[in-house]
Amino acid sequence: MAWELTPDALDGLLALLDTDRDRAADAYEQLRRRLARLLVWWGSPTPDEHVDETMNRVARKVAEGEQIVASDPTAYFRGVARLVLQESRRAEQREDRAARAWHGVREGPGETRERERASACLDRCLGNLTPETRGLLLDYYGDDRIRGRHALANRLGVSAGALRVRVHRLREDLERCLTRCRARRFV
Repeated sequence: MAWELTPDALDGLLALLDTDRDRAADAYEQLRRRLARLLVWWGSPTPDEHVDETMNRVARKVAEGEQIVASDPTAYFRGVARLVLQESRRAEQREDRAARAWHGVREGPGETRERERASACLDRCLGNLTPETRGLLLDYYGDDRIRGRHALANRLGVSAGALRVRVHRLREDLERCLTRCRARRFV
């Protein structure tokens, strides 16, 4: 049976954040927003779910009587969030390997057609971008990622972090375009 957040566990979690309940509630909401942004930055496909799991795990530890000794409790939450994301990625990889093993190594005609449709959608969505934006994305995800990204950031006159944020936003736009394109093709 899955563990559920109880009122007592929530009280313990809030007490970890601040002794004043109102300030603790504000700190809780602020922490949730920060963790969600951090998980997005780390590449989480479902940051809200990962934040919920993070909060539940810390609350469960507190409810079980474990002492969270940290000069900054938010650092503890960040560490748990990182572990939650890593576990999620490993589970995804296991499922992917299992699916490949189940379906065999060779692709059938359906998979080939799906890959062709996805490729056509990618071409269409990349074609909708300006040449500069398309070039930025292609350069960012090029072969020599580390040195190439630093050189790209220098060439654009921005920090590596600012470049990462810019590309993340562009990638989100591209993914929305791909989702719409695939949906049109399957209707």
